[in-house]
Amino acid sequence: MINKINEELEAYCASEYSKLSRVIVCEPRYMEIREIINETQKEFKDENIDQALALKQHAQFIKALEHEGIEVIKLPPQFTYPEQVFTRDIGFTLGNTVYVAELATGIRQGEEQILKSWLETNGISYFNLLKNHIEGGDVLIDGKTIYIGISERTDETSVKHLQSLLPEYDVIAVPFIETFLHLDCVFNIISPTEALIFPESFTKKKWIY
Repeated sequence: MINKINEELEAYCASEYSKLSRVIVCEPRYMEIREIINETQKEFKDENIDQALALKQHAQFIKALEHEGIEVIKLPPQFTYPEQVFTRDIGFTLGNTVYVAELATGIRQGEEQILKSWLETNGISYFNLLKNHIEGGDVLIDGKTIYIGISERTDETSVKHLQSLLPEYDVIAVPFIETFLHLDCVFNIISPTEALIFPESFTKKKWIY
């Protein structure tokens, strides 16, 4: 399930551009479009997923990470969860705390239990955001500023709850056009002074502080 483990295993994240030393993945062994849950899947619903190619590409991805000295932790794939390869969505880390919310889409609900089980087995504490919908793809970290996209997967009520839990952070809710799925698809922070942004993807609503 994992490549290596030691007594010093812990979670920590300070920004999107800090050096990556450890990452959690899950191979796409059962990846397929069983239920259309985003715009991209509509385009590929007939041809579906080439699982053999996906597995090959994922193995190459892991090899590239390990070549850079990154420890790769592998969650066990399960047939029940065809979207399990998207591990970024099932939790996020702020400082030393891992946050795990509930996934909003029915076909993905339950993936978070596998992450929780791994965290518990390895003695890593986490904050359980019960009855909250915040997916990791909507969370972007820039030091003490946290941008969270409001989407079909992450709702404003859950973001406000997180704001109340994190008075030491500036948590900014970012509305965007839900067709683009997650905030990290249209906005990425690449350094303390630079970001990549697709302006047409954002709604006319003001960002909520």
